[in-house]
Amino acid sequence: MQTTASELVEITPEIQEKANKAKSQIESKLGKSFKTYEVAKCKKSSDVGTIYRMKIDVGDEHIHATIHENLPNEGGNLSLNHAEGGKDCCSEL
Repeated sequence: MQTTASELVEITPEIQEKANKAKSQIESKLGKSFKTYEVAKCKKSSDVGTIYRMKIDVGDEHIHATIHENLPNEGGNLSLNHAEGGKDCCSEL
């Protein structure tokens, strides 16, 4: 399967749920707990599953997270590939 170009997608309840499933992994990686946790922007691409690049508003900053979702025939599991804090609302995703 060839990687598709990233496309900006609408923030739906399904996108927020994917972010919510990775929240504990993100908090662990960044060593913080987030009371506010809302996806502000999301880009999606496909490459042996689906890759979601998300900008998440956590209150006093934004974080960038890359989440991989396996293909359904491989269980459809989500895993955190990358998380970086210290971003703002204008940081390029």
